[in-house]
Amino acid sequence: MCTVIFSETPTRNLLTVLEQANPFANRFMLVLTIAVLLLIGWMLIFHAMTASRYREMDRFKALITKNAEKAVNYPNLMAENILPPVNNLFGKAHISALNELLTTLEPESKNALKVLLSQLDCTSFISKGLDNKDNEEYLIDLMRIVGELGLKSLSDKITGLIKANRHNIDIIFEALLALARMNSSSQFLQICMDKKYTKNISFRNLQEIVIAFTGNRETLYKKLLTAPDNYIIRICIKRIGAEEITALVPKIVQFLDSKNTNLIIDTLRTIGALKYSPAANKVKRLLKHEHWEVRNAVVQAIASIDVNKNIDPLVEALQDKEWFVRYNAGVALCSAKDFITVRSKVGATNDKFAIEMLEYISTMNELKGVV
Repeated sequence: MCTVIFSETPTRNLLTVLEQANPFANRFMLVLTIAVLLLIGWMLIFHAMTASRYREMDRFKALITKNAEKAVNYPNLMAENILPPVNNLFGKAHISALNELLTTLEPESKNALKVLLSQLDCTSFISKGLDNKDNEEYLIDLMRIVGELGLKSLSDKITGLIKANRHNIDIIFEALLALARMNSSSQFLQICMDKKYTKNISFRNLQEIVIAFTGNRETLYKKLLTAPDNYIIRICIKRIGAEEITALVPKIVQFLDSKNTNLIIDTLRTIGALKYSPAANKVKRLLKHEHWEVRNAVVQAIASIDVNKNIDPLVEALQDKEWFVRYNAGVALCSAKDFITVRSKVGATNDKFAIEMLEYISTMNELKGVV
């Protein structure tokens, strides 16, 4: 019987050789392991802190919501008795949650909360917070609160922030929105009339700012129609139509002579929407405009003013080289009272495309039962 003995010497020799070949391998693995453990530990701590902060924010929002709802039923409740202190409400820890509530609460609760907040002596605290130049997020939150509560005494400070941050679009937007909401007319107009502050703000954001204005809108639009920024003029023209401020329509007719195509189109749409007939002749002259979008807006404007008094220009538009212009002219003509005369005038043009368009729309109207 033979016994085989396996020696460990070769294995040990191999490990020794490997260790000698890679003198830093063990140290590297040790450092890497420690780094991974530290990273995991930091992530766990961060997660715990974040979860704790969210729980605290949820408790804060629940408390404020409860007290706001209570104030709806008991309007005589005083803020000092049911709300946290000013430095808690408007401090960095809770200001974003407070702004969120002013956006998400039901209208009654929101109004009740604003009444409660307005009872607090918070102006000096917020004013000091607006001096914080190192925390833009906190600054924006404070400006939103200023706008919501209408703290007009801080309007000069808000204006100063705009002037000091003329290249910061976020701050300019929030500051202008605050001035609009607090109805700070003079400061609001001062900034809107200076293109260096508005030129980088998008049309959509400028529109949001103008719509947020809480003062006399007719007076505002009248003054802003002389602004150097075409975006602002266009917004005013659109709002004049949307809000049916007929007294200002004569003020916008001048923009039909503009070289800005979008400005012309917005003016035409407002003139049509408010059926401003004194501008009809000037509107019809734009049927020769080089851009079909303008010609199309002309068709819609004169059709809105009075189809029956504008048969001839609509027949002219029915012969336009752009299909969409012809289509809308045909739709308008098919609604005329004397359609026999319309058909005769269109036939006299000997324009087969115009004739076909009118017949197509007329046939479709009959099939749909449109009279």
